[in-house]
Amino acid sequence: MTEPSEDKEFARYLGLIGIPFVIIATPICGFLLGYWLDGMFGTAPYLSYIFLGFGIAACVRELYKLIKEFGKNDDQSNH
Repeated sequence: MTEPSEDKEFARYLGLIGIPFVIIATPICGFLLGYWLDGMFGTAPYLSYIFLGFGIAACVRELYKLIKEFGKNDDQSNH
């Protein structure tokens, strides 16, 4: 069996892997969704840019949540 500290380290490692995924995937998904909608409605390039902005905003929000969570875990482990 693994010890609780090993489980926390593994979870921390998985969280660090998720950061590049969040940075790359959310803006790309937003842009692609907007591009698809532009094709459906004939509004190119407006929806592509709008949804790219939504993707970037989602990226910033998720990074903020991840950093906040890691900071909270560091504060608890130091006490």
